[in-house]
Amino acid sequence: MSYIGNSPGVASQRVTTTLTATAAQTQFTTQSGYVLGYVDVYLNGAKLVNGSDFEAITGTYITLFSGALAGDIVELISYVPRGLSDGYTKAEADAKFLDVGGDTATGNLSFATATLSGDLTLNGSTANGVAYLNGSKVVVAGSALTFNGTVLAAPTLNLTNALGIAYGGTGQTTANAALNALLPAQTGNATKYLQTDGSNATWDAISISTADITGTLPIANGGTGATTAAGALTSLGAYAASNPSGYTTNTGTVTSVGGTGTVNGLTLTGTVSTSGNLTLGGTLDLSAYSAAGAFSTLSASGAVTLSGGTANGVPYLNGSKVVTTGSALTFDGTNLGVGSASYGNAGSINVSVGAPASTIGGLQLWSTTTGNHYVQFGDGTTGSDPYRGAIGYNHNADNLVFYSAGVIGMTLTGSYLYTGSSISVGIGTSNPTAQLEIGRISTSGYSTLRLSNSGTSGRTYEIGLGGNTAAAGYANNLYFYDSTAAVNRMVLTSAGNLGVGTGTADARLTVIGPAAKLYVDLSGDNYYDAANHVFRNFAGTTRASISSDGNFFISSATTNTNSSKLVVNGTISQTVNSTQYLVVDQSDVGTAPNQIPLNQYLGSMAFQDRENVNFSGGTGALSSLDIAAISAQLNVNATSVFVYDTSRDSDGGAWRKRTQHTSWYNETLNTATRGARRDFPAVAVIVVNSSLPQLTIYDGDSPDMPLWISYKYLSWDSPIRKVSAVNGIIAGVIFGASDYSGNGLVLLDFIKDRQSRNYIAGYYIYKNGFVNELLSTTRNDDAYLAIGSNVREYTLSSYNTNDLAMTVLPNAPIDPATGLPVPTIAVATANGVSVIKDNGTVTNLTWSGAALRLSGFNSDNAFCAIYNNGNTIYNVKYKPPYNTQDTSENYYYNLAVAQGPSLPWNPTNEKPLWGRKNEYVIGTTGVLRYLGEGIDGVPATRTYNVQTSTYNSGYMVGDIKGAWLSDTTQETVIGTELITNGTFDSSTTGWSTYPGYTSTVLSIDTNRLKVFGGGAQQSFSTVIGKKYVLSYTLTAFNPGGVYLGTESSGVGGFSYFSTGSQGTGTYIYTFTATSTTAYLGLFAWNAGSEYAFYDNVSVRLADIDRSPNYKGLQVFGTITKTPVATGADLVAYSGFTDNDYLHQDYNSASDIGTGNFSVSGWFRTTDATAVYRGMFYKNTLGAPGGKGIQILMDSSNKVYGYIYGTAMDADVVQPSGLTLNDGVWHQVVFTSSNNNYHALYIDGKLLATNNNTVGSLTNTAAITAVGTYKMSNASYYWRGDLALWRFSLSAPTADQVAKMYNDEKYLFQPNAKATLYGTSDAVTALAYDTDTQLLHVGTSSGRSVFDGLRRVDNTTTAVATAISAVDGLVVEN
Repeated sequence: MSYIGNSPGVASQRVTTTLTATAAQTQFTTQSGYVLGYVDVYLNGAKLVNGSDFEAITGTYITLFSGALAGDIVELISYVPRGLSDGYTKAEADAKFLDVGGDTATGNLSFATATLSGDLTLNGSTANGVAYLNGSKVVVAGSALTFNGTVLAAPTLNLTNALGIAYGGTGQTTANAALNALLPAQTGNATKYLQTDGSNATWDAISISTADITGTLPIANGGTGATTAAGALTSLGAYAASNPSGYTTNTGTVTSVGGTGTVNGLTLTGTVSTSGNLTLGGTLDLSAYSAAGAFSTLSASGAVTLSGGTANGVPYLNGSKVVTTGSALTFDGTNLGVGSASYGNAGSINVSVGAPASTIGGLQLWSTTTGNHYVQFGDGTTGSDPYRGAIGYNHNADNLVFYSAGVIGMTLTGSYLYTGSSISVGIGTSNPTAQLEIGRISTSGYSTLRLSNSGTSGRTYEIGLGGNTAAAGYANNLYFYDSTAAVNRMVLTSAGNLGVGTGTADARLTVIGPAAKLYVDLSGDNYYDAANHVFRNFAGTTRASISSDGNFFISSATTNTNSSKLVVNGTISQTVNSTQYLVVDQSDVGTAPNQIPLNQYLGSMAFQDRENVNFSGGTGALSSLDIAAISAQLNVNATSVFVYDTSRDSDGGAWRKRTQHTSWYNETLNTATRGARRDFPAVAVIVVNSSLPQLTIYDGDSPDMPLWISYKYLSWDSPIRKVSAVNGIIAGVIFGASDYSGNGLVLLDFIKDRQSRNYIAGYYIYKNGFVNELLSTTRNDDAYLAIGSNVREYTLSSYNTNDLAMTVLPNAPIDPATGLPVPTIAVATANGVSVIKDNGTVTNLTWSGAALRLSGFNSDNAFCAIYNNGNTIYNVKYKPPYNTQDTSENYYYNLAVAQGPSLPWNPTNEKPLWGRKNEYVIGTTGVLRYLGEGIDGVPATRTYNVQTSTYNSGYMVGDIKGAWLSDTTQETVIGTELITNGTFDSSTTGWSTYPGYTSTVLSIDTNRLKVFGGGAQQSFSTVIGKKYVLSYTLTAFNPGGVYLGTESSGVGGFSYFSTGSQGTGTYIYTFTATSTTAYLGLFAWNAGSEYAFYDNVSVRLADIDRSPNYKGLQVFGTITKTPVATGADLVAYSGFTDNDYLHQDYNSASDIGTGNFSVSGWFRTTDATAVYRGMFYKNTLGAPGGKGIQILMDSSNKVYGYIYGTAMDADVVQPSGLTLNDGVWHQVVFTSSNNNYHALYIDGKLLATNNNTVGSLTNTAAITAVGTYKMSNASYYWRGDLALWRFSLSAPTADQVAKMYNDEKYLFQPNAKATLYGTSDAVTALAYDTDTQLLHVGTSSGRSVFDGLRRVDNTTTAVATAISAVDGLVVEN
């Protein structure tokens, strides 16, 4: 039989593969393959058709018939069939599984956990062998180690520790130590020998007398064989046979030596040497011994004195190979002279070549035609130190090069002279700041550059800059002087004025020349006659002119009969799509056929719909209206504004031409509640008022935006909060304090001529209700509200409504009465969200608390709702078919962790919200932006930004722990410690008992303040408006706690904050001073007999933390804040040294552990100092080896992130070839995921990774420092600028990093505005123009316009409650 649905023997496994396409990519591979016919393919959410859009024939990949676009999302869903047949036969099972009743297995057997209750028998290995794990972790046994139950045997024993004497060993590991261990004690027994009594060995002294020695010791045994000294000498051969009586000395002078020879009978056949002076009388003639080998060595260990020669002359062999000296080469021990004596020098070493009066001389260096020669000046032996300065000649290129500082600074060829790219040349100045700088001779002189050419008609020009007191016309001016003609040709003054043909310039441009002509066309055909304000060609024909009364004439027209400001002699044309159309001519204006009537002829027909506008010049039409040119200021008390562009409706707004049957179309025009136009405007501006009339529609087709229609009443006494419109239906929500009959949802259907209002008791519905002609009332009469029924059209979750959004879904059903798709309407209520679907049903979705605001539908037809439940704000996402909340993509923000006024997140149902795909904006005290999709309860994947009128936080990632250096105030901050004796090293100096606690006892306990029975207090000075950071460590034997306020006791004693009871930990708080004196109280919280310990109490100026944690950095020393670029809002922090930096004590909330983290920030430097330069440091202060992280620029100018881990370290270094000390702002992001994937991004791009598993990074001694490397004080501080530094316990994705860089980089450009305009942070309205992609933010200071994070425009008129923006048309109240 057949089954309904799937057969019980068939099931499937669904495997989803999501891929991001590259440009033109067609082939996409599934992660686990697929069965043919069991794969679905989606492109950007749209399901593709197999065989039409793609083919799937390989089982591993699919092929698109049309290549995808870069960034397209391709989703492959494969279904792997599974059936009951997926089992084993008995034979297969027996072969695969062990029988618990007894079985034999081969191969490897792996257990997660194994418990043995009986015996384990191994069939292999050696009997009595001890089982052990071999190198492959396999249990084996052998004969090397056996145990028979009694004896443990090891033929070869390798012991880790020495075997003691008691066990048959020596207890030692070396032979000498082993011998010493076995011998009797040797202390005090030096020179003694070892003897034994037959049982024990002992030490004994040697004692020998002369009576014990007989005979002599022969030479063979080390003696002399004699009994006397003379006999011993004779025996040893000390005396010659000719001197049997012997001699006893060998000192004195040898005056002569007998024998034959040429010198006193001395025959020299070998080496002549002496340890003293050897004097040879007469002349030593060695000519007889000149043959090779006559002397093996001639040496003198003392001085050799030559009686002849030249003093200081350097000995050398002359042409006869005779050692000689002379004055041509001298050396006095310091100075070397070549061809001259030494004549002194500027330094301590001199080489002198030639003589002052000589006409010849020089130093010759020879080389091959391709070789090089150098004269070098060195100060070391490594790197470029041997040639810090040098002069060299390249014979191959015939270039003379000059080195300085180890690099080529200048090159001279046979044709030109040039310098290196980094060399500045100064003429008249010793400190040039440009590649060529000509210094001024004096304040009254000139800096000049003269240019000349040759020939009979040659000329000479000078380009010069005059001194402060130079001649008139030259002082502080840049001039171009014709020396040949002795006239000034051009001058640029210090005021920025340019003079051409003159030496003076009193205007921005002064031109003096023949007929005062200014040539404006390089073709030479046209010029401007400045004297007559006429543009002419060279034939003298007037092309245009400006009259004395300011009128402008085009062509040769000179008469002005209508007093017009612009007079055209000819026609005006317009080009559309490369076709030129005649726009207007005099003959075209009039009331006759084919003429253009003026507005005075048309009356109410003056403003036509844009689709009817036809600029015709024969053929073609312009059917688009540039509504960006329309702008209006409504003088009404509006609560909401909506620009309804009907061209975005399903039929492009064509329904407006099908409403002639309706009551509103046919009512009387030109009344107080109805304008002059019958048909619905193409662009309608819908304004909701807080007073009567409740709703007004203005005609946006007209530049002056006249009234089209108004509704005095749409509810009783509750205002309409929000309106939206699509497909001819205007929907509005009515807000009240609770569910009652005045609240609900109102719908105006202009096609059906129908109005309805859903409220708590039922709903009112009006056929022809816009006029109510069947009754004696109108829509603007109070009685109009009392007509209806008690049958509710739509049942909402609550009729206390706050917001709504409308859209038309794809494939929505067609309403037969209107011919248009039915809209979907989402309504935010006090009990959640009600979705009125296009099939007429309502889904009521509840959440924790009231739904305050809706974001509007994005491109995925999803929308978000903001809920506020106590201290938690939830951003809940809803997707089609809107049956439930999409909890996988929600995120929230917990207000409970907030401590200070810097947090702008406290939305109410009055605050605006805007959203689109992957981006949501909340308007509160400032602007809060969310990027990406978070996970409910886990904020690790969201990214957000905060902007106020004073700061821009940059993007904060996920579980953000600190966002610093985001200020816009230009200042120099000097941070000093404001607490006296906060370390309690020896006394309680500076602290007193808290007023009212008379039993308080303060004392010092191991460098801590012990507070017993009450509290301690200290006052310190503050500056009103400045922000400060308080930090302290509490070692709580009993609970402690802190008061901080503006008075010493009472309410003001904790006006800043009171912490309540606290346990052990380090605490950090930020506060804003409201008085010039602050009072800090440290308490043993329960007073009485309890006490608490405090240490490291500190108050310093703060750099504010813009994250929700509000944990600022303390300022140490002096930090300077200047704009990151000229005219920019954001400031750069600089001036860092070992003692000038930003600091935060240990913060347990920032412990990394083994989790994710990220550090991001911007830096700029030109420094190349060969030391480490720290940007961010989170580790132990001054203690190498702690656990933590850091970002540095190393001694080779590479940026890297480093992790000091428990298991191992990890460094991620930028690759070579990338110069980052170039004086340009760069972004660095250092991330770590899963404890083993560490990444370094520079300027939004991933450059390096490391996969070391580093282990836990928790370090209770870790500080956080910005601008220095505090592992040591070895001048490892940052030398440059820093801005927008953040630390998070979340790691952003590569896409998020790219988004951060691409949005933030615009804040570092000249004149970049980063904040809300003005001084107000209270956001009153938001609007996002999807066409221009600009965000509009309203405050009491005006409307700020943002492109990403950068403010690109603003108004100065306060925005009360509403903004709407469509395609450049912005309407605000």
